[in-house]
Amino acid sequence: MLNNNEANRHIRTADRRGDYLLALIPLAVGALLLFPRLGDRCLWTDEAETALISSTLLSDFVPKAWDGRNLLYVYEVSFNSQLVATILPWLSYYVTAGSFAVLGESAFTARLPFVVASLASILATYFLVLNVSGDRSWAFVSALLLSLSVPFLLYARTCRYYALTTVLAVLLLHT
Repeated sequence: MLNNNEANRHIRTADRRGDYLLALIPLAVGALLLFPRLGDRCLWTDEAETALISSTLLSDFVPKAWDGRNLLYVYEVSFNSQLVATILPWLSYYVTAGSFAVLGESAFTARLPFVVASLASILATYFLVLNVSGDRSWAFVSALLLSLSVPFLLYARTCRYYALTTVLAVLLLHT
């Protein structure tokens, strides 16, 4: 026979499993909307800038506009006298360079880590709302609405810092 503490522990474990299973639904919806044809289109201007600067990280370890052969000139990004990027945060460059190092350089591998970060933000949103409200239905609806949001989906499929900012902001709210 179980005492009260053991029974409560079993109930909490079952509740946690239910939370994880329920969180998988908006996560699956997000994956179904984010992954198809991810690498079919060429990188657009800002994404290409991120990818080109990231490719210099594989040899120079700092994001530069000069790869030894080509000079990248983008009016939105400022570089210092050594042609090192100075305006935008470097995290997206390092994430893209890591993807390039592991999977090779392509539009798909440039966008992949940002899609994964966006899926993590859907999951983090579910658990943030669950922790704040204590209500599974609110958590489910919040995560599902995020995974169906067209602006979110557009930014999530982009090789830029947007997805990283989203997931880090939601994770910051967990603390």
